Amino acid sequence: MSWATWKKLYYPKAAGTQWARQHPTAHALQKWRGLDKKTLKQHGLYREGARLYSRRTDRQVFCVGADTCAYCKIHATSCQGCPLYQLLFDHCCDYVGLLDLRGPYAVFVREGTTDAMLALLELAAKEYPDAG
Repeated sequence: MSWATWKKLYYPKAAGTQWARQHPTAHALQKWRGLDKKTLKQHGLYREGARLYSRRTDRQVFCVGADTCAYCKIHATSCQGCPLYQLLFDHCCDYVGLLDLRGPYAVFVREGTTDAMLALLELAAKEYPDAG
């Protein structure tokens, strides 16, 4: 498997597409389910911070960030209108605060774990089904 297979399975539509804007939770869940270490390795990829690289070429192939997040595309000027912000008690996904508290995106960038973001997105799917 390769970057192309990962993209086809986990990021087939860009965050700015009409479908992603209409279904931001589904779009985000699909992407984040493909970002765990095991899945990346199966597709010949590795992560450094927010960037994904091909193991074969060592070239960057993807960046997990605002440009690849449907929620961020919808709420480009401020996190405050985002359902994820509301579920995080008025904090952005990349929040880094006192006592080393971090939002789920910040945890992913630092540690490479997707559990916190997946839990947040699954909650969003229940609380705000396909709300942008």
